[in-house]
Amino acid sequence: MGLFDFFKKNAVEPASVKIELDDDRIVINGKTVDVPSHIDALTAVLGKPRAVVYPSDPAKDLKDWGGTLPKSLEQSLTSKRVNYSWDKLGVYCYTKNGSVVFCVGIRLNKGDICPKHFPSGFFKGEITIKGMPWIQALETLPDTADMEFFKQLELGSYSVNIEYVDFTAKASARTEKDYTTIEIQLR
Repeated sequence: MGLFDFFKKNAVEPASVKIELDDDRIVINGKTVDVPSHIDALTAVLGKPRAVVYPSDPAKDLKDWGGTLPKSLEQSLTSKRVNYSWDKLGVYCYTKNGSVVFCVGIRLNKGDICPKHFPSGFFKGEITIKGMPWIQALETLPDTADMEFFKQLELGSYSVNIEYVDFTAKASARTEKDYTTIEIQLR
């Protein structure tokens, strides 16, 4: 260990990440993380993420549709959307104005789409839903909606969406490799 290694923050090992989902609870590596929460809650558990900024200008969008706004209202509506990605961990999140996390996502496998905010790596840790491995929980928990592209579960005030890689596959034949992402947000 060199002199400067002492000052480096320990990086989170991808295989050591444990995400537990239960009614009204999200626990990452033993720490409860609420959604919504401040981005600092996730960086404290997962380390520093890569930021992807998507500019958003609702006032301009309204003007493009022929509407006008007073200058003070226009300034209050203008915001930016920042998504964060922990590339090596296979975890990402969506925020409002770069600070308030409103959705946490886990990238499981390659799918048809790959937005620039998706992590470059896939999740290698452990995910449980109500104390069961997530794939096993899918078989025991009822769907809350009959969706063509994903399975949706309700866990208290949270909604969990698990997207299919191949939505034409038979549900009874699906394995862990048949899902691309898990996203958790308020219902």
